[in-house]
Amino acid sequence: MKSSQFSIFVFCRQISHHPPVSAFYVTNRQVGFVISGCILAKSKFYGNSLSAVMDGSAHLVFLNRGEEYVITMPYAHCKGESTVAV
Repeated sequence: MKSSQFSIFVFCRQISHHPPVSAFYVTNRQVGFVISGCILAKSKFYGNSLSAVMDGSAHLVFLNRGEEYVITMPYAHCKGESTVAV
């Protein structure tokens, strides 16, 4: 089937600015899935390392199968020397 036969509905919104929280909802009823969730983005600086933490989860539902999955958000941690030139 051609991809033009399917339509995906996407709704994203920043629901809080302090702290920055974003929510999302994506669905394609023809294919039969819904994914929704909330993300709180945090960053931490430890002197010579940096972490970007995505707090929150997404819920994936396959409508025609009745299956539901919870997906956690990944994080990144960069370690090493950091210098600042002024």
